[in-house]
Amino acid sequence: MSATEQQQEWLDSLHELYSFLVLHPDLVPAYSVVQVNDWIYSSIGPEYGTKEDGSIDYENVANAAEIEADTKRRFADKARSLGACEKRSDEHTFDLVKKFGPHRIIIQASRDRVCERKVVGTEIKEVIDYNNAPRVMKEVEIVEWSCPESILNPNV
Repeated sequence: MSATEQQQEWLDSLHELYSFLVLHPDLVPAYSVVQVNDWIYSSIGPEYGTKEDGSIDYENVANAAEIEADTKRRFADKARSLGACEKRSDEHTFDLVKKFGPHRIIIQASRDRVCERKVVGTEIKEVIDYNNAPRVMKEVEIVEWSCPESILNPNV
């Protein structure tokens, strides 16, 4: 089954679910949420540093810049399709969230694949030391992230 056929089957089944629940509203929990997640990674194949499942082949990352550029392009394409949305990030991911009442579509990517990491300084912080003492004082980087305008503004 092609990707397009899988997408159509998914949409058809979602329509069937909606039609069923309209006829049986007693089956809809008051706090139920439909959430659609789409994790973006490079579509470049194994010869370019990714495995067939899309995960990074750490033994073959000769074309890491090309993989990063492809991931950014795919993420930006999804952002434009999503339109106006909420931007969220944490230590590892950058998300775009489009809400429909309590429901949402979330487009996610590794933040280091779609944004630029910039070290702006260092600070001394108490951190967990898993090898020695429970906690130690250590110099850690202060990091800021910059994302391209095409990702931050889905309407670009």
